[in-house]
Amino acid sequence: YVRNDGGSSDIKVAADGYYVVTLNTASNTLTVKPADVTPAVYNSMLISGDFNGWDAENTFMTPVNTVEGVENHVWAYELDATGGDTTVKFLQPGWQPNWGGTGFPYGVGAGDGPNIPVTAGKYKVIFNDITGAYSFIAL
Repeated sequence: YVRNDGGSSDIKVAADGYYVVTLNTASNTLTVKPADVTPAVYNSMLISGDFNGWDAENTFMTPVNTVEGVENHVWAYELDATGGDTTVKFLQPGWQPNWGGTGFPYGVGAGDGPNIPVTAGKYKVIFNDITGAYSFIAL
């Protein structure tokens, strides 16, 4: 794979499926390898925390991929935490599974992990339910 030099082509893979894409910005290299996963497919994703009184049944995230026939694994939510520092977790109804972590403004959530600490502010939150990766982007 090469970086876009004005004449490079699209990144192509040999077959449909999930891939691990690794970009090393220090060496300017890109690798794409098949991922050995069979991810769960969720119809919805929730976010809960101190910011909403841990109301785990009503704070739905928005699917990022809305293409018909394509499974969604990336979720978004606009979090207003301007009232002060808070904590959050990503979850399914009934709390199983749920993902938490210690990193902020980004990290990788683990199953049944700790509450994610969030500094006061307003954020676009992105969560990947396959990798557990999350980002809080200041608005």
